[in-house]
Amino acid sequence: MLIHSQYSQNVPNPTQLDPRQPVNQKKKQYGTVLVRLRILDVLDVNDVIKHQQCPIGDYSSVKHGEIDFLANERKGDWLQKLPQQIKTLGSSLFQPMPAMKAIMTQPKAPAEVYPIIRLPITAMVPPKMSKPRLESNIMETQSQRTQGINFILSVMQVCGLWPWPIRNKSDSYLLVFLKRNFRYFLHLPITFTFIGLMWLEALESNNLEEAGQVLYMSITEMALIIKILNIWNRSTNARQLMLHLQDSPEYELRSEEEDNYWQREQRYFKWLYNVYQLVSLGVVYSSCVGVLFLEEYVLPFPYFVPFEWQNEHGYYYAFGYNMIAMTLTCIANVSLDCIGCYFLFHVSLLYRLLGTRLKALSAVHDEMTFNQELRCIFKLHDRTRRLTIECQAIVSPYILSQIILSAFIICFSGYRLQHVGIMANPGQFISMLQFLSVMVLQIFLPCYYGNEVTFYAHQLTNKVYNTNWMQCEKRTCNLLIAYMEHLKRPVKIRAGYFFEVGLPIFVKTINNAYSFFALLLNFSK
Repeated sequence: MLIHSQYSQNVPNPTQLDPRQPVNQKKKQYGTVLVRLRILDVLDVNDVIKHQQCPIGDYSSVKHGEIDFLANERKGDWLQKLPQQIKTLGSSLFQPMPAMKAIMTQPKAPAEVYPIIRLPITAMVPPKMSKPRLESNIMETQSQRTQGINFILSVMQVCGLWPWPIRNKSDSYLLVFLKRNFRYFLHLPITFTFIGLMWLEALESNNLEEAGQVLYMSITEMALIIKILNIWNRSTNARQLMLHLQDSPEYELRSEEEDNYWQREQRYFKWLYNVYQLVSLGVVYSSCVGVLFLEEYVLPFPYFVPFEWQNEHGYYYAFGYNMIAMTLTCIANVSLDCIGCYFLFHVSLLYRLLGTRLKALSAVHDEMTFNQELRCIFKLHDRTRRLTIECQAIVSPYILSQIILSAFIICFSGYRLQHVGIMANPGQFISMLQFLSVMVLQIFLPCYYGNEVTFYAHQLTNKVYNTNWMQCEKRTCNLLIAYMEHLKRPVKIRAGYFFEVGLPIFVKTINNAYSFFALLLNFSK
């Protein structure tokens, strides 16, 4: 018995209640209702409780596929709206069950009317009885599901690459205006102006050697412009997708093992971002420090300076603007690379989660439980396929530009590294080695995570064989066969509908870079 025995005597006789009377017509007499529902889908419980589609009270439990809870009747006609709400969540319907042997029948009642027992307000569960923590609700906060990207999003907000939330409508007009236009105030005078001056310097070069000192960084910054314009144009879609990954109950983890695995992978991605960012900033600051020890005035990253700067007074103005602009562009470039890679990384984790749950079906011997779990897997797989298409629309333009431009960037980086002597300028030589490694990593990461999506989606076919399919009924076996036919459609991330993002395209890009480098050396001779 879910309700303590000392409160059972306060339960009124069900025959004295008219089941056709709406729930919200006796608010003054009855403030609490006890509802028992049979759950056809495990996700249904999580959907209802997590999003509070029905107002959960002081007690809630799930046992043997059923849920009993006390709900406050003052919060509206949620019982009548419950089936529609479940339908909008894409879950199966609930079947009503009698509560505490009190069955209220109504032959012509609509589907919204559920058997309930009305309890007086005094018949509340004692405060000591708290709602137990459901096994599927492992994470303390929803943001932990995407903890690998939360810090990156904060960095992107500071850098004007992610929209600032406007939480309070009472904010002043000036504050709202600054939040909406902060990105333009930051990037127009620094990022776009600096990149334009770099290209102007490259166009005014007298020979190929002088142009090569600027072009390797100018092409890199050109790829950054494409990334910035892409994220600005798709900021609404990207933000909605991120909120969906954080809050949607469809991706709820249901066991401690899944939670530990998920958090471990999220921490690994966060660690990867930190290393990537530190190495990239090391390229900037090693170049900036190295030129300070030279006898002549040299800028760490050459650009067109509209005033005389080769003197003690003007040099530090040009040097300061150079260092500030390169720091901002470096952080922005790495952050935009990582958020695109994170979308692919998150999708690959979902495919891995599907494979783990399919493999776990080998230990399920009950036919009904097997079908319930299989339906949950089908729903998650369908949503993951649609999520893959949404991620591709966001990351495709920037990956396409990176694939096309990376060959030229690596080519000019190797060309400049050949002309920089380690004894003449050790700081520049070390920074060029670091820059070359960062450029290889920049093209490798999206190819790697795109390959992960394809690989783990393809592995689902093998995972189906690990299920307990030999003991299933014919109808369930036919369902598994249809699912395997559906899995024959390959899942691939495409860059601008031209290239399939994966490790093969990475190898082709490196080969093209070497071909351009050899051609450039022959041309310079």
